[in-house]
Amino acid sequence: MQNSRRSARAPNSLSELSSKGSSSGSKASLGRFAPTPSGDMHFGSLVAATASCADALNRGGEHWVRIDDIDPPRIVQGSAERIVHALERFGVTISGDIVFQSTRQNAYQDALQQLAELDVLFACACSRQSLFQGHSCQAGCKKNRIPPNVPLRQQLEQLKNHAAIRLDTTHPRVKQCAPLSVTDRIQPVQNFPDLAVLGTPVLWRKDGLVSYLLATSIDDSNGVTDVVRGADLLAGSSAQQLIMELLMRPVPSWAHFPCAVDEHQQKLGKQTSAASIHDAPPLPLLQKAWQFLGQTPIACVTLTEFWNEAADSWAISNVPKEQTLKIT
Repeated sequence: MQNSRRSARAPNSLSELSSKGSSSGSKASLGRFAPTPSGDMHFGSLVAATASCADALNRGGEHWVRIDDIDPPRIVQGSAERIVHALERFGVTISGDIVFQSTRQNAYQDALQQLAELDVLFACACSRQSLFQGHSCQAGCKKNRIPPNVPLRQQLEQLKNHAAIRLDTTHPRVKQCAPLSVTDRIQPVQNFPDLAVLGTPVLWRKDGLVSYLLATSIDDSNGVTDVVRGADLLAGSSAQQLIMELLMRPVPSWAHFPCAVDEHQQKLGKQTSAASIHDAPPLPLLQKAWQFLGQTPIACVTLTEFWNEAADSWAISNVPKEQTLKIT
């Protein structure tokens, strides 16, 4: 299985990104791996890359790589390049050009404008601490609507460092999306007859940055057909799908595999100083990730053999149903 990466140029428009497809022109599966460049890849991120790549190849599709670099305070310089290099070392397929979210601010603002025109957005200056303590911003803040007839860029500049922009899940237009049913290929179905239980999701942050929720909702509904990722993001899939449905955008299929945790039940991640895999021998770790995902062992001696067999034998029905799983 040859890596098909061509360059690291990022499409700047929705039309350019959505025009990317399989070389045959068919509407095949399009999966994606979307790391945050906040440090080196670790075993947990290798599991994610392995699952998303194998699933896409098994379904006869492509595997995109998107760098989720919309949060400058978290970005580690050179991390994106190191992640791409690690993916190449492990033989993970990268179809076409790599997409960088930092180049897609216009797309996110366009989506925010569309939501403003639905009158479902409001400005909220509540602190995280007050919300954590049980304060609800729905009653007091939702009167601070984001008007569609005022230039959005002007409003964002005025609100920066003062208020976040949230989604009003009690608005009649939002209620029309109920009941919301989120079907997962691994986890149980999530049903939401009352969308107010989703709270008031932040779509544009108080510091002037697009939220991960809005950016990912736009990008995951822009040509991607299958989202395969860790179960730590399962809860967010409901708000993502709600945004997609409000904007009348395609909803991908969801599949959330167990998050890898250590002996202390801590999720492997950069914040927990999970060990870098960048200098590790690729094949043994791929085999370990494959076993973690519940797949039938692959007898091979090369990366090419591994990925050829992985494309044929991947069975999502074998993935453990737990939301966390201890690595062994």
